[in-house]
Amino acid sequence: MTNATPPPMGWYPDPAGSDQERYWDGERWTRNLRNPPEPEPRHVTGHVPETLAPVSRVPSSPRQTTAAPRHGEVAPPRNKWGTTADGVPLAGWWWRALSTVIDFVLMWAVVGITMHEKIASIMASYQAFLDESMRRISAGASPSDVITTQSLSDAGFVYDMTNLVGAVIIAQAIYQFIMLATCAGSVGQLVCGLRVVTTNQGKDHRRLVWWRALVRATAWACVEIGNQVIVLLTPFSYLMPLWQRSRQTIHDAIAGTQVVRPVRQLDAE
Repeated sequence: MTNATPPPMGWYPDPAGSDQERYWDGERWTRNLRNPPEPEPRHVTGHVPETLAPVSRVPSSPRQTTAAPRHGEVAPPRNKWGTTADGVPLAGWWWRALSTVIDFVLMWAVVGITMHEKIASIMASYQAFLDESMRRISAGASPSDVITTQSLSDAGFVYDMTNLVGAVIIAQAIYQFIMLATCAGSVGQLVCGLRVVTTNQGKDHRRLVWWRALVRATAWACVEIGNQVIVLLTPFSYLMPLWQRSRQTIHDAIAGTQVVRPVRQLDAE
């Protein structure tokens, strides 16, 4: 086989085997493709190896195709895993866990200070029930006969504990609503550099509208109350960001919110 002069620049049948034409720039194949034009007489310039350029045609000027990006063109940005649609990084699970722990400690510290007498009364009732149960078991009674639903109800501390937990949930929901509506985040979230935003609007620096903050806080409270019946509901909600693309908990999904951790200026430098 003899060497042949490469054909001029132009559109030729795609050597990759597709039904389209590929543009030859005189030295190599480009990524530009187009649908073949209407059949027209073709002028063969000479024998050219098929691996270099199949049948040569009258060259035509390249035109932009919508089938694929042009050579060297950057494809439009897409929503990446771990960011909002406008490119703001979503908060990592460990940052969210840390902020939750901070809020939990803060809330129960306030409860311990303001309701210490009630908590002391509950603990005293529980200790009395425990001592009485151990005394009866030591005397030969069966544990299943000692610790029953009726005995727990008579002890009183279960009812008081339920009321206390319910009050704490309601108080924390109100706290979350106020903080979200005024600061777009709880104290724990602000300490960790987190912010609650509307879904896929990470660059919106405005506070959450009051009704969205209310929906989120109410949904959180419903999950916590439901956890008293479905014990794994709260852990499931808090673990959801580990596998969900938008990293939303149940209350995030209901309220249409996401938690972001914007890159600070010092981090960017």
